[in-house]
Amino acid sequence: FVSSYEHHSNLLPWREAAADVVTIRFSPQTGVCLSHLASMLQLYADRRLKIGSFAAASNVTGILTDVDAVSISMHRA
Repeated sequence: FVSSYEHHSNLLPWREAAADVVTIRFSPQTGVCLSHLASMLQLYADRRLKIGSFAAASNVTGILTDVDAVSISMHRA
C-alpha cells in the first residue's frame, strides 16, 4: 500500500519485487485517504502479509501524512 504522492524511488522496489502495489487516494486533511485505505485493507484482508510504505512528508509539495492514523489502520489490518 502506497500513497498517490510517493516518490518514484519508493515505488520502484515494490514493482520490481512483483508485489501488488495498491495506491491509496489523496486526502487534503490526512495525506492518505483513510477511508480508502480502510476499504483497500478490507479488500486484501485475506492476504497474510500487508506492507504499507508511505512517505511522512513530500519534499516537493509539502504534503504531510497523518502517520499515526495510517499506522493505526495498518496495524489493525
